[in-house]
Amino acid sequence: MVRLLDRVDERMKGEIEAIDRALMRIGTGSHERCERCGKDIPVTRLQAVPTATTYLSCGETREALKG
Repeated sequence: MVRLLDRVDERMKGEIEAIDRALMRIGTGSHERCERCGKDIPVTRLQAVPTATTYLSCGETREALKG
């Protein structure tokens, strides 16, 4: 049970950090720009994933490289 709670805590910490980064990007006016390619992130993506930092195809490429 303790391991489960630790994983939940880590996940929550990661989500809070992503929200903090998104708020900083909004503050600097860069929240609509992809961190990888510089293209505008579509509004529909930002509505679905407000903490998105990449254009969808750039995010998929990054995940594929991790895997």
